[in-house]
Amino acid sequence: MKWIQVSDAHGTPYELALSPDGVLRFADATGVRELCAPKDVNAQLSSNRKFVEMELPGVGWVRSDELLVLDAWFAHLDLSGNRRADAKRMSPGKLVAVIFGTLLLALGLVIWLGVPWLANSLARSVPSEWEASLAEGTLQSLEESGFSASKLSAERQAHYREQFARLTENLDYDVPLRLEFRSWEAPNAFAVPGGLVLITDQMLELMDNDEEFLAVMAHEVGHLEHRHSLRSVLQQGGLWLVISLIFGDTSGLASVAQAMPAFLIDSAYSRGFESEADQYAFQQLKAIGISPKHFGNVMRKLKEASGKELAGTKYFSSHPATDDRIEAAEDAAR
Repeated sequence: MKWIQVSDAHGTPYELALSPDGVLRFADATGVRELCAPKDVNAQLSSNRKFVEMELPGVGWVRSDELLVLDAWFAHLDLSGNRRADAKRMSPGKLVAVIFGTLLLALGLVIWLGVPWLANSLARSVPSEWEASLAEGTLQSLEESGFSASKLSAERQAHYREQFARLTENLDYDVPLRLEFRSWEAPNAFAVPGGLVLITDQMLELMDNDEEFLAVMAHEVGHLEHRHSLRSVLQQGGLWLVISLIFGDTSGLASVAQAMPAFLIDSAYSRGFESEADQYAFQQLKAIGISPKHFGNVMRKLKEASGKELAGTKYFSSHPATDDRIEAAEDAAR
């Protein structure tokens, strides 16, 4: 049986205990006497939540700071409720940690959702003059990265440009679309902001007909139409790059120009962007009477070229889910 210290309003000390048979026992200078069961005692937690006040029969009001013991004795009164609520209040350190964690979560959501949205909005509002300047700068950087003059004859280049014009003549694009040829180490084709589409001699060597050429061109024009390259570079550059462009910081423009060539060579589009460009290509091909199956044929050839470990076949290796895209092309052809 555990005895605890209690005192009256004058500070006179006494002792109180709960016997095994559930009866409170009170001890003072005269001895020990039984009082009653805890359920018959009027008890309450003090306003400062530091002690419990009890009205004991035949004794009067006493108080004790033995809160844990009294919590157990008077559990039916839930004397610990306020104290537990107080205990749940966060310490300054925990509060700082929660605030910091909340800020990190908010920042994560901004980067995950806000940056793509801002990048999309910004990419669609870039002035056409700046896009044209970016195209020329990117073309020059690509030449410094190993892209050399095309070895195609003037006649073949003229033929492909006629086919490209056939595909794009009815498109309402912000700037004139143009086709450029270069020689490189591997099959590749990509769209540069500013209306430029580039294809390598090595890519053309894989193609058996104009329909396959137009299928690839339609896909790359789809990237232009949806501003995929600009959006991707802005998203990969992060929030600081997007904000710098919003506020007209020229260092942000320079960062985009520097990042664009490497991004285009790797064609590092997301799966969603690739699918969007594919669907655009299927629609444009059908509009000029060409089956989307030709896009699937090109993808198969690129897959085979990659399987033969053709050096630098990045057009295939960086385009995800090739088999799914071939299947989508065949479905669109039906």
